[in-house]
Parts: sequence; C-alpha cells; structure tokens
Amino acid sequence: MKILTILNATYPSQFIKLDDATKESMVDIWASMCESEPYEVVVSAVKNHIANDTKGFLPVIGAIKEQIYKTSNPDEPTELEAWNSVKKVLGKAYYQTAEMWDKLSPLAQKAVGYPSQLKDWSMVDLDQLNSVIASNFQRSYRVIAERQKEDIKSNPLLTVTKLKEIE
Repeated sequence: MKILTILNATYPSQFIKLDDATKESMVDIWASMCESEPYEVVVSAVKNHIANDTKGFLPVIGAIKEQIYKTSNPDEPTELEAWNSVKKVLGKAYYQTAEMWDKLSPLAQKAVGYPSQLKDWSMVDLDQLNSVIASNFQRSYRVIAERQKEDIKSNPLLTVTKLKEIE
C-alpha cells in the first residue's frame, strides 16, 4: 500500500482514472509479486525507477523487478567483460587448462562449455578468435546471463549464490 502511495503521488494523473476496485486489485497484485522482497528493497527500486523515468508512465512490476535485480547483482560482468576475461586466460590455457578454467566466472564457464575448449581456443589464430569465436561466446554468454536473470526474477528465493549451489 505504501509503495502504491508513492506511485500515486508521483503519477497522480494515472491513478485518478482508477476506481476503488482496481486500486485494491493493484495492491493485491503488487503485494503478491513483491512479497518475497524486503520492503526497503522494493521502495528503493521504485524510487530509482522514478528518478530515472523520462517517459512519465506508471512503472510495471517487471520494470521494478529488473531494477531490484540490477541492484542485487551489480558485479555481473557484461558479455564483453566476460570475453576479455576468457581472452586473458587463453595465453596459459594450453598448458594450464584446469587452472585457467578456475579463473573464469561460472557464467563464463557455461558460455565456454568445457575446459578443453580453452585449450582449443588457445591454438586458434587471432583473426578467428577475435571475430567468430568472440561473437559466438558473447551471444552464448548473453543468453545464459539472461536465463539466469529471469530465473532469479521469477523466483526471488533464488540468488546467484543459490543457483551456483544448485549447479
């Protein structure tokens, strides 16, 4: 209720059109969708959304969930950062495959596939490595990261740490 009061104060023209039954439904929906998140986290995400809103429309719950995810997982590398970490270990991957594999993040490991792939990539010429392989890795990484994000957003009891334990 408090969160919708904040939204009502920020977007009054969109609330004025709603009847009482619709407002009650909104409270129920927001409460059920955000019940597993601490109140302070949801309020922070709502305020963050409002501060960055350039369109002036009432946020959908998915946008707030996205904001919560970003706040909760600030250290997740981008696909380019992940690729750079892979490139960095390739220099030693031929002889120290297992050690170099362990230096990669779990998401990067999933995108690479297997430790032996690092060894194979370490022998590829730079043009192919920086074009085809880089592109394929980044695409795979993006899909894997997005899937993990959706899993966490749809089941907030899962965290990145919990997903690592499950795997």
